[in-house]
Amino acid sequence: MGIQSLLPSLKSIVRTLHVGDAYNGKKVCVDSYCWLHRGAYSCSVELVEGIPTDKFVTSFMKRALLLKQSGVTAVFIFDGGAMPGKAGEEEQRQRSRSSARERARAHKRAGNMTAANECYQRAVDVTPEMALAVIEQLKLAGFECIVAPYEADAQM
Repeated sequence: MGIQSLLPSLKSIVRTLHVGDAYNGKKVCVDSYCWLHRGAYSCSVELVEGIPTDKFVTSFMKRALLLKQSGVTAVFIFDGGAMPGKAGEEEQRQRSRSSARERARAHKRAGNMTAANECYQRAVDVTPEMALAVIEQLKLAGFECIVAPYEADAQM
């Protein structure tokens, strides 16, 4: 989940550049589950309600191709197995997603789609099957992918 408040703490020393200006001709690693989560927000209702969708793949590939078009060589690192030491944390996340799913459905029944969509986004569970769908498309497009034994951070 990262270091709490890290980005706000670094704000005063951060320079904003186009990715191609900063990394053209360089190789970078991408923590792919971050991008998977971001793509999942665009189709959270479908994912939570079990409606087939590949919008998260399309979203991910747009970002990957942007890097390629900017002259950046990307290596996509995916989380592997669950860390045994984080079992309690994952159980809490599952309870939180389940609660968010129920709140989303209640808001939807009440006609409050703004609140429903916010809850659907909190209810999304990015699955290994979703990662596999993205990996397959990345490989077809010629990208390098690595599945870490556990979390991607350690591989980067």
